[in-house]
Amino acid sequence: MNLRSGVLSGLVFAFCYAGATAAQRAPVDLSEMPTVERVLQDFQGTDPRDTAFRQMGALWELRMIMDTLIGSSYQAFGHTPYAPDNVKQLDKAYSDAAWKIDRSFITNNATLDEMKKFDSGKKHYRHQPDDPQFGQELFKKYFSPAFRARFNQALANPKAAAEAAAGEEPVKPITNDDEALAALKQLTKDLSSSKNKNDQAMLAQLQPLADAQSGAELTARLLAPAPRPTNEQLLDTAVTAVGNFMANDKQISAALAVLRGGAAPRKPIPQGLRLNGEYAGDKGLHMAFNAESAIVTIGQLSLADEYRVEREGAQVFVTVQNGNYPLKLVLNSDGTLSGSGELEITGQVVVGHHTQTSGGGPVTQSTMEQRTLTPLEAGQYSDAVQNGQTYTVNVPVTTTSDAAPSTISVPDYASKTERCAVGILRPVTKS
Repeated sequence: MNLRSGVLSGLVFAFCYAGATAAQRAPVDLSEMPTVERVLQDFQGTDPRDTAFRQMGALWELRMIMDTLIGSSYQAFGHTPYAPDNVKQLDKAYSDAAWKIDRSFITNNATLDEMKKFDSGKKHYRHQPDDPQFGQELFKKYFSPAFRARFNQALANPKAAAEAAAGEEPVKPITNDDEALAALKQLTKDLSSSKNKNDQAMLAQLQPLADAQSGAELTARLLAPAPRPTNEQLLDTAVTAVGNFMANDKQISAALAVLRGGAAPRKPIPQGLRLNGEYAGDKGLHMAFNAESAIVTIGQLSLADEYRVEREGAQVFVTVQNGNYPLKLVLNSDGTLSGSGELEITGQVVVGHHTQTSGGGPVTQSTMEQRTLTPLEAGQYSDAVQNGQTYTVNVPVTTTSDAAPSTISVPDYASKTERCAVGILRPVTKS
């Protein structure tokens, strides 16, 4: 096994372990934030649909204001995003209200074109915090100049806002190999007292590196060339290459599909770092990573998508393809993933069933029947066989009967769109 690829995610935790302490956390002051009822009363449009767009836009921008106040856009190595409980509660209230409005216009029977038009209307009243049009009505209706100044300060310095919300001490950067080794030794010491299976698996991978006697030795172990492959490993590689050639040949691939029962050949596993495990967010998003793909689930809908894991300086990012809008997540020091914005999945869901009947009616069947013949009758058949004083012969017989029709239950599908904010995704531990 190549140890370097297996322990890289563990080193991420180790390298930001030193100095990452948390002070007393306090709720964020949300005293000027309006209630859902007040927002729905204050934002009215020219017609029911325009009213819905204005109300959902206001609720969305209020959530962005809170995200700005807690510095959720700040992403840095060693920083763990944190949302106080009062922010989570009010964010959920705003989100639920917007979702209820959305569902009153877009039902499970809505077409994809109707969904796209409705989403386009919603975006007219949604602006990003750095957009000059952001929150113009909100700041006039609800917020004092002091609150506006506090918002502008958080927008200009999300790092300070994030650290203030999380009650974090500044993270001590690791500047050399010896400090990295010290952090790694501390992490393995802490993991050794844990009974969690995932922690023990990580400890088994990190311990050989933590046993290094110096930072230089740690670097040497990480950069040591992989051992020369054995003849058996070379043979496995050759067999795999032949298999890939056969899979890429259209005629051979078609024949293999028939042998598999029509199953499509699996995609090759992408090169580079991969994740393995499940992550769940408190806003309804669930992601399951394996060597081949990331399974993204929101509500009733799931989507298998490509992803990649990359290091950018001291940070590690996990990017899910997500069509033309890649979703970039940060792998944090505590094992969580975090990102900003919303994610949307459109697909088909089962909304009911109907009965489908097939077959039935007259069925004709041909069989062979043995008849016993008299000597006189036997003269009419060249293949009659004498049995004492009688003869036998096999003759074709056609019978017709009424077969009962077969009935099956067939699911009915409808288009549906599920969406939620990304936020923080925590590892799911299976007992």
